Amino acid sequence: MSKFFSDAEISCHCGCGENNVDKELMLRLDAMREDYGEPIVANSICRCRDHNRKVGGSPTSSHISDVLHKCQAADLKFPWEVNLRYKFLKSAMKMFSRIGVGKEFIHVDVDYLKAVPAQWGY
Repeated sequence: MSKFFSDAEISCHCGCGENNVDKELMLRLDAMREDYGEPIVANSICRCRDHNRKVGGSPTSSHISDVLHKCQAADLKFPWEVNLRYKFLKSAMKMFSRIGVGKEFIHVDVDYLKAVPAQWGY
């Protein structure tokens, strides 16, 4: 499924195993990892509806993965070192047009049913 991300990283972290992930998301995540040249830690990729609700995700979250919806989003751990942060964000912006930036993570997605391009802060 991915060159750099394991099934455990992609699947819902509640333990249900849900991982109906969008192929375009994974191709872009792998391309970002190759461009960045350093390991990338995924905090959250796919979420079942129950886990999404428990972590405070939006009911229309692009992370939701089930029979009807492919997961189209990933939250990635943001490196603390300033030069790596810049390089990380630069790689993300090459691969994704929807990016949310927080203090400790960035959200990227390929959900084209939402506004494209879009950048926001948390």
